[in-house]
Amino acid sequence: MKICRWFLFCLVIVALAGCANSPTPQESGWISPLPTAVKGYELYSWRPAASGSWRYVLLTGTNRLKTFDEIAAAADGETEAGWVKLTAVGLDELKALLRRLPARTTVTWRSEGWLADSPPPGEIIGLPEARILSEAQAYCRQFGIDLTIVDRPPGPS
Repeated sequence: MKICRWFLFCLVIVALAGCANSPTPQESGWISPLPTAVKGYELYSWRPAASGSWRYVLLTGTNRLKTFDEIAAAADGETEAGWVKLTAVGLDELKALLRRLPARTTVTWRSEGWLADSPPPGEIIGLPEARILSEAQAYCRQFGIDLTIVDRPPGPS
């Protein structure tokens, strides 16, 4: 019994010593990973009328169509329940956002046809140029993320 207690005591000390000097995510440069989503994630892209930069929003996957206001809303965040809405501006920020996803996550990049409404005049929602799409897909493959690009509305073709 004494040996068991001694072993347990040593194990706790080793575990605590290992945690004592661990850098925080900010110190190590690592951004906290996103939660696993049962239905994967949805990715939308749009270019505001006043800007030439593509904006991207990553949302927890659901079974319903989103409105343009939901996608373009300024509020970003992660809830305690694991729901995510995060926005990136430009390809580098998009890559940083995608890198936070766990391996084997499915991401569906959807075009305007998947919205419940139309964007306001001057707002362009859709898919960016083929070079950006290819680069994002190659980046996701490196980390085991399944990025599917869907450029048509749901339902019969």
